[in-house]
Amino acid sequence: MKQFFERVESGYENGEPLHIANPDRSGFAIISDEKFRDMSAQAVQELIRHKNVVITGCQYPKLKFDEAGLRTLAPLDSQVSFIGTCLICNMDLLNNGVDYTFSPVAKGQNTTPATVSGLVSDILDNARDPDGKILNAIDFPACFPVLDDIPNHLSFATDVAAWDYLRGKPYCGNFTNQYPTAHMRWGLAGTANSVTFLHIDSDGFATFVRVVTGKKVWGIVPNHQLSSIDAFLYQGFLLDEIPAGSTLALEAIVLRPGDIL
Repeated sequence: MKQFFERVESGYENGEPLHIANPDRSGFAIISDEKFRDMSAQAVQELIRHKNVVITGCQYPKLKFDEAGLRTLAPLDSQVSFIGTCLICNMDLLNNGVDYTFSPVAKGQNTTPATVSGLVSDILDNARDPDGKILNAIDFPACFPVLDDIPNHLSFATDVAAWDYLRGKPYCGNFTNQYPTAHMRWGLAGTANSVTFLHIDSDGFATFVRVVTGKKVWGIVPNHQLSSIDAFLYQGFLLDEIPAGSTLALEAIVLRPGDIL
Protein backbone atom coordinates (compact mmCIF):
# COMPACT_ATOMS: atom_id res chain seq x y z
CA MET A 1 0.00 0.00 0.00
CA LYS A 2 2.91 2.31 0.73
CA GLN A 3 4.16 1.77 -2.84
CA PHE A 4 0.73 2.57 -4.28
CA PHE A 5 0.27 5.80 -2.34
CA GLU A 6 3.82 6.92 -3.06
CA ARG A 7 3.15 6.44 -6.78
CA VAL A 8 -0.14 8.34 -6.50
CA GLU A 9 1.48 11.25 -4.65
CA SER A 10 4.39 11.39 -7.09
CA GLY A 11 1.89 12.64 -9.70
CA TYR A 12 0.68 15.58 -7.59
CA GLU A 13 1.21 19.14 -8.77
CA ASN A 14 2.03 21.72 -6.10
CA GLY A 15 1.06 19.19 -3.45
CA GLU A 16 -2.42 18.59 -4.88
CA PRO A 17 -3.90 15.70 -6.89
CA LEU A 18 -4.38 16.32 -10.59
CA HIS A 19 -8.19 16.38 -10.48
CA ILE A 20 -7.78 19.53 -8.33
CA ALA A 21 -4.50 21.02 -9.55
CA ASN A 22 -4.78 20.27 -13.27
CA PRO A 23 -8.15 18.75 -14.30
CA ASP A 24 -7.20 18.60 -17.99
CA ARG A 25 -4.35 16.17 -17.21
CA SER A 26 -6.36 14.15 -14.72
CA GLY A 27 -7.90 10.79 -15.51
CA PHE A 28 -10.96 11.89 -13.51
CA ALA A 29 -13.69 14.30 -14.56
CA ILE A 30 -15.68 15.77 -11.64
CA ILE A 31 -19.21 16.85 -12.51
CA SER A 32 -22.34 17.64 -10.52
CA ASP A 33 -25.40 15.40 -10.69
CA GLU A 34 -27.48 18.30 -12.03
CA LYS A 35 -25.06 19.00 -14.86
CA PHE A 36 -24.63 15.32 -15.69
CA ARG A 37 -28.39 14.82 -16.05
CA ASP A 38 -28.52 17.69 -18.55
CA MET A 39 -25.80 16.22 -20.78
CA SER A 40 -26.71 14.75 -24.15
CA ALA A 41 -26.00 11.11 -24.95
CA GLN A 42 -23.24 12.17 -27.33
CA ALA A 43 -21.60 14.36 -24.70
CA VAL A 44 -21.69 11.58 -22.09
CA GLN A 45 -20.23 9.03 -24.48
CA GLU A 46 -17.46 11.39 -25.54
CA LEU A 47 -16.59 12.18 -21.93
CA ILE A 48 -16.34 8.57 -20.75
CA ARG A 49 -14.11 7.72 -23.72
CA HIS A 50 -11.34 9.74 -22.08
CA LYS A 51 -12.19 10.16 -18.39
CA ASN A 52 -13.38 8.29 -15.33
CA VAL A 53 -16.42 10.37 -14.42
CA VAL A 54 -17.21 11.20 -10.79
CA ILE A 55 -20.75 12.53 -10.33
CA THR A 56 -21.18 14.47 -7.10
CA GLY A 57 -24.24 15.50 -5.12
CA CYS A 58 -26.36 12.46 -6.01
CA GLN A 59 -29.23 11.33 -3.84
CA TYR A 60 -28.49 8.19 -1.84
CA PRO A 61 -30.09 6.12 0.93
CA LYS A 62 -29.28 7.59 4.34
CA LEU A 63 -27.95 4.40 5.91
CA LYS A 64 -25.46 3.67 8.66
CA PHE A 65 -22.93 0.86 8.95
CA ASP A 66 -25.06 -1.06 11.43
CA GLU A 67 -27.58 -3.91 11.57
CA ALA A 68 -30.29 -1.90 9.81
CA GLY A 69 -27.92 -0.74 7.09
CA LEU A 70 -26.51 -4.19 6.32
CA ARG A 71 -30.02 -5.67 6.38
CA THR A 72 -30.77 -3.69 3.21
CA LEU A 73 -28.17 -5.89 1.50
CA ALA A 74 -29.11 -9.27 2.96
CA PRO A 75 -30.34 -10.94 6.17
CA LEU A 76 -27.63 -10.85 8.83
CA ASP A 77 -27.52 -14.66 9.03
CA SER A 78 -26.97 -15.04 5.26
CA GLN A 79 -23.88 -16.89 4.07
CA VAL A 80 -21.66 -14.62 1.95
CA SER A 81 -18.18 -14.61 0.44
CA PHE A 82 -15.30 -12.55 1.78
CA ILE A 83 -12.13 -11.67 -0.10
CA GLY A 84 -9.11 -12.60 1.97
CA THR A 85 -5.41 -13.00 1.44
CA CYS A 86 -3.20 -15.98 2.07
CA LEU A 87 0.55 -16.27 2.14
CA ILE A 88 1.66 -18.17 -0.93
CA CYS A 89 3.92 -20.35 1.21
CA ASN A 90 0.87 -21.37 3.28
CA MET A 91 -1.48 -22.33 0.46
CA ASP A 92 -1.74 -25.84 1.95
CA LEU A 93 -3.85 -24.28 4.69
CA LEU A 94 -6.67 -24.01 2.18
CA ASN A 95 -7.16 -27.76 2.38
CA ASN A 96 -6.86 -28.06 6.16
CA GLY A 97 -9.77 -25.96 7.36
CA VAL A 98 -7.42 -23.53 9.10
CA ASP A 99 -8.36 -19.87 9.50
CA TYR A 100 -6.06 -18.17 7.01
CA THR A 101 -7.98 -14.99 6.30
CA PHE A 102 -5.77 -11.90 6.25
CA SER A 103 -2.70 -13.56 7.71
CA PRO A 104 0.05 -11.17 8.86
CA VAL A 105 2.30 -10.54 5.88
CA ALA A 106 6.02 -10.35 6.52
CA LYS A 107 8.09 -7.91 4.49
CA GLY A 108 9.14 -9.42 1.20
CA GLN A 109 6.43 -12.11 1.16
CA ASN A 110 3.88 -11.95 -1.63
CA THR A 111 0.23 -12.76 -1.06
CA THR A 112 -2.48 -14.21 -3.22
CA PRO A 113 -6.22 -13.49 -2.98
CA ALA A 114 -8.46 -16.12 -1.49
CA THR A 115 -12.22 -16.30 -0.95
CA VAL A 116 -13.68 -17.48 2.33
CA SER A 117 -17.23 -17.85 3.58
CA GLY A 118 -18.99 -16.28 6.53
CA LEU A 119 -22.13 -14.55 7.74
CA VAL A 120 -23.23 -10.97 7.13
CA SER A 121 -23.22 -10.49 10.90
CA ASP A 122 -19.49 -11.33 10.93
CA ILE A 123 -18.86 -7.99 9.21
CA LEU A 124 -20.32 -6.02 12.11
CA ASP A 125 -18.80 -8.27 14.77
CA ASN A 126 -15.30 -7.75 13.39
CA ALA A 127 -15.84 -4.04 12.68
CA ARG A 128 -16.74 -3.48 16.35
CA ASP A 129 -13.89 -5.62 17.69
CA PRO A 130 -10.61 -3.66 18.10
CA ASP A 131 -8.78 -6.89 17.18
CA GLY A 132 -11.28 -7.91 14.49
CA LYS A 133 -10.35 -9.09 11.04
CA ILE A 134 -10.53 -6.90 7.94
CA LEU A 135 -13.49 -8.26 5.95
CA ASN A 136 -14.60 -7.37 2.42
CA ALA A 137 -17.94 -8.93 1.44
CA ILE A 138 -18.44 -9.06 -2.30
CA ASP A 139 -21.73 -10.72 -3.24
CA PHE A 140 -24.92 -8.83 -2.46
CA PRO A 141 -26.79 -9.10 -5.77
CA ALA A 142 -29.65 -6.96 -7.04
CA CYS A 143 -29.36 -4.18 -4.47
CA PHE A 144 -29.69 -0.45 -5.14
CA PRO A 145 -30.18 -0.06 -8.93
CA VAL A 146 -27.53 2.64 -8.91
CA LEU A 147 -28.06 4.44 -12.22
CA ASP A 148 -31.60 3.36 -13.02
CA ASP A 149 -32.97 6.70 -11.82
CA ILE A 150 -30.83 8.73 -14.22
CA PRO A 151 -32.92 9.46 -17.33
CA ASN A 152 -30.06 9.39 -19.84
CA HIS A 153 -28.25 6.31 -18.50
CA LEU A 154 -29.38 4.24 -21.49
CA SER A 155 -27.09 6.36 -23.62
CA PHE A 156 -23.93 5.05 -21.95
CA ALA A 157 -24.90 1.86 -20.05
CA THR A 158 -23.63 -0.68 -22.59
CA ASP A 159 -25.07 -3.64 -20.69
CA VAL A 160 -28.61 -2.21 -20.81
CA ALA A 161 -28.23 -1.19 -24.46
CA ALA A 162 -27.09 -4.70 -25.39
CA TRP A 163 -29.97 -6.22 -23.43
CA ASP A 164 -32.56 -4.05 -25.18
CA TYR A 165 -31.07 -4.80 -28.59
CA LEU A 166 -30.77 -8.58 -28.23
CA ARG A 167 -33.84 -9.65 -26.30
CA GLY A 168 -36.39 -11.23 -28.55
CA LYS A 169 -33.74 -12.22 -31.09
CA PRO A 170 -33.15 -15.94 -31.80
CA TYR A 171 -31.55 -17.74 -28.83
CA CYS A 172 -31.66 -14.56 -26.76
CA GLY A 173 -34.82 -15.06 -24.78
CA ASN A 174 -38.02 -13.11 -25.31
CA PHE A 175 -39.40 -9.70 -24.49
CA THR A 176 -40.94 -10.95 -21.23
CA ASN A 177 -37.55 -11.86 -19.76
CA GLN A 178 -36.46 -9.52 -17.00
CA TYR A 179 -33.10 -7.79 -17.03
CA PRO A 180 -30.69 -10.06 -15.05
CA THR A 181 -30.13 -7.60 -12.23
CA ALA A 182 -28.75 -10.25 -9.87
CA HIS A 183 -25.81 -10.80 -12.22
CA MET A 184 -25.23 -7.15 -13.13
CA ARG A 185 -25.92 -5.09 -10.01
CA TRP A 186 -24.54 -5.92 -6.59
CA GLY A 187 -23.53 -4.33 -3.34
CA LEU A 188 -20.28 -4.46 -1.38
CA ALA A 189 -19.72 -4.14 2.35
CA GLY A 190 -16.27 -3.90 3.86
CA THR A 191 -14.75 -2.97 7.16
CA ALA A 192 -12.18 -0.19 7.43
CA ASN A 193 -8.88 -0.87 5.63
CA SER A 194 -10.29 -3.49 3.25
CA VAL A 195 -8.42 -3.48 -0.05
CA THR A 196 -9.00 -4.66 -3.59
CA PHE A 197 -5.84 -4.49 -5.66
CA LEU A 198 -5.52 -3.55 -9.34
CA HIS A 199 -7.88 -5.42 -11.64
CA ILE A 200 -10.16 -5.03 -14.65
CA ASP A 201 -13.76 -6.15 -14.24
CA SER A 202 -14.92 -8.99 -16.45
CA ASP A 203 -17.07 -9.15 -19.58
CA GLY A 204 -15.97 -5.82 -21.01
CA PHE A 205 -18.42 -3.77 -18.97
CA ALA A 206 -17.53 -0.41 -17.52
CA THR A 207 -17.86 -0.30 -13.75
CA PHE A 208 -19.89 2.19 -11.76
CA VAL A 209 -19.98 2.48 -8.00
CA ARG A 210 -22.03 4.53 -5.57
CA VAL A 211 -20.85 5.08 -2.01
CA VAL A 212 -23.70 4.87 0.49
CA THR A 213 -21.86 5.04 3.81
CA GLY A 214 -18.21 5.47 4.71
CA LYS A 215 -15.55 6.41 2.18
CA LYS A 216 -13.66 4.63 -0.58
CA VAL A 217 -10.33 5.49 -2.16
CA TRP A 218 -10.56 4.58 -5.85
CA GLY A 219 -7.36 4.30 -7.84
CA ILE A 220 -6.91 4.15 -11.62
CA VAL A 221 -4.12 3.76 -14.15
CA PRO A 222 -4.82 6.84 -16.31
CA ASN A 223 -3.94 7.32 -19.96
CA HIS A 224 -3.12 3.65 -20.48
CA GLN A 225 -4.68 1.33 -23.03
CA LEU A 226 -6.03 -1.21 -20.56
CA SER A 227 -8.46 -2.53 -23.16
CA SER A 228 -5.50 -4.31 -24.74
CA ILE A 229 -4.05 -7.54 -23.38
CA ASP A 230 -0.63 -5.96 -23.86
CA ALA A 231 -1.20 -4.10 -20.59
CA PHE A 232 -0.91 -7.40 -18.73
CA LEU A 233 2.25 -8.39 -20.56
CA TYR A 234 4.09 -5.23 -19.54
CA GLN A 235 6.70 -6.17 -16.94
CA GLY A 236 5.92 -3.08 -14.89
CA PHE A 237 2.31 -4.18 -14.32
CA LEU A 238 1.69 -6.24 -11.19
CA LEU A 239 -1.58 -6.55 -9.30
CA ASP A 240 -0.24 -5.94 -5.80
CA GLU A 241 3.12 -4.26 -6.24
CA ILE A 242 4.74 -1.30 -7.98
CA PRO A 243 8.07 -2.76 -9.17
CA ALA A 244 11.17 -0.63 -9.51
CA GLY A 245 11.35 0.93 -12.95
CA SER A 246 7.61 0.76 -13.62
CA THR A 247 6.41 3.71 -15.67
CA LEU A 248 2.71 3.22 -14.94
CA ALA A 249 1.07 6.27 -13.38
CA LEU A 250 -1.47 5.93 -10.61
CA GLU A 251 -4.16 8.42 -9.71
CA ALA A 252 -6.66 8.18 -6.87
CA ILE A 253 -9.72 9.97 -5.55
CA VAL A 254 -11.75 9.73 -2.35
CA LEU A 255 -15.39 8.84 -2.98
CA ARG A 256 -17.92 9.95 -0.36
CA PRO A 257 -21.63 9.26 0.16
CA GLY A 258 -23.48 10.96 -2.70
CA ASP A 259 -20.69 10.30 -5.22
CA ILE A 260 -21.08 7.98 -8.23
CA LEU A 261 -18.09 6.94 -10.27
